[in-house]
Amino acid sequence: MKNKIQIVSFEVAQANKSILIDTETDLKHDLVKSVFAVISDQDGQKQSTLKLSVDGEEILPKGFDISLITPTESLSFSDVALPFSELAKGSKIKGEYEDKGHANAYPYTVKIYFGTTSE
Repeated sequence: MKNKIQIVSFEVAQANKSILIDTETDLKHDLVKSVFAVISDQDGQKQSTLKLSVDGEEILPKGFDISLITPTESLSFSDVALPFSELAKGSKIKGEYEDKGHANAYPYTVKIYFGTTSE
């Protein structure tokens, strides 16, 4: 079994905007096993939320504080990655990121990392 990473990346152009996420997992990946996020403007994560589902299963509910799955100087990605297990192989990734207007500058980038496995 090989560990892989799939990245969903988007730009937040303005304060207080919502970004819809609608993509698919890589066909070469068998399972999605974890998720964490990196935000280019650290203040952009303040009170911002992320809702996510994979293969129709809710992973993060509406209103989930994205800072809970974002690494910091004192917490590595392995400390904040949320473990779960859902089918990959082209399944849908759907969600919504809600910016709360605290970034130092716009635009900024949000990258959502999905830990996956393949046989």
